[in-house]
Amino acid sequence: MTRTLIAPVVVVSLLAELIRVNFQDIQKHPVTAFLQNCSITVIRGEDAEIVLNRNLTIDINQYPDNARIESLLCDSTGRISDRFIHANIDEQIILIHNAKMGDQTRQRLLAGVSWDESVDILNADSVLSHITITGNDSSILLRKLGVNPEELKTGEWLNFNDALIASNESSSGIPVVDILLRSESKQDLLEQMVEHGCVIGNESQWDTFRIRNGIIGTGEFAGSYIPYDLGLHHLVDLTKGCYPGQEIHARMDSRNAQSRRLIRIQSEQALTTGDYRNTDIGRITLTSVGHLDSMSYAFALMSNKHESPDDFHLIREGVSINVFIFQDPADL
Repeated sequence: MTRTLIAPVVVVSLLAELIRVNFQDIQKHPVTAFLQNCSITVIRGEDAEIVLNRNLTIDINQYPDNARIESLLCDSTGRISDRFIHANIDEQIILIHNAKMGDQTRQRLLAGVSWDESVDILNADSVLSHITITGNDSSILLRKLGVNPEELKTGEWLNFNDALIASNESSSGIPVVDILLRSESKQDLLEQMVEHGCVIGNESQWDTFRIRNGIIGTGEFAGSYIPYDLGLHHLVDLTKGCYPGQEIHARMDSRNAQSRRLIRIQSEQALTTGDYRNTDIGRITLTSVGHLDSMSYAFALMSNKHESPDDFHLIREGVSINVFIFQDPADL
């Protein structure tokens, strides 16, 4: 059995950047880029896929080598510990995941490696970067960077100039594009984007964008929630066999026992993450919050026992906040 390397990896040929392109966002700037805070792990070795697959909620063996894969890592209670975006590169598996869970996730994967398995689990945080771009002119920006958007296929990685690019869609149907590249090329890429009219956004602005467009992120995956609570049924494959949390998921599936659901809300009053209460609904947990102009936007978990009213009040520490539910970003 090989050991994990806590020091940065210096031997990976392609480094990870996730660039999400929103062709429908026409706010203020035609294109915005976000430098994301994430952890990146590289797994390689003869038994790398076997070790990783037995920990995940899906069967990665069913996907082709160039597939852009999303998966979940759960604990024995069925709650999400981490979420991965995969890319297979030169017999290596690159995982983009939660920055707060980086070392913990690597140690957990390492603990599952038996003595007779050949696997390296490597910390690539300092050599892989994650950028997200959004905007109505994102396809124009990609062309200026030398990428032909017409060559991109949904859910597949395209090898382009020592980088990987994949087309994808958010849960609201907005097209996105993932790009994996070297961190040493990050600054040059961002400077080129700015030269072509792109604006660099911050973490708060990214949260606002993803909430408005239905993109689940760190706030949701860091909350130790059941996949079904977040509407992630498609990332749970009960036919693949055993994995951590599988028995819990199977029991919930057979009983149709989803206790909570994720909604999106907006308010003219300031919202913050955490628990609120409503007289009729009970506890409502805001997992992520963003702000734009005078509006607040949030992902919220509420009981599945109640219908979602068009508007309702959140109460915390004696303060009542009126909020509205929205589902389609086009309605905003």
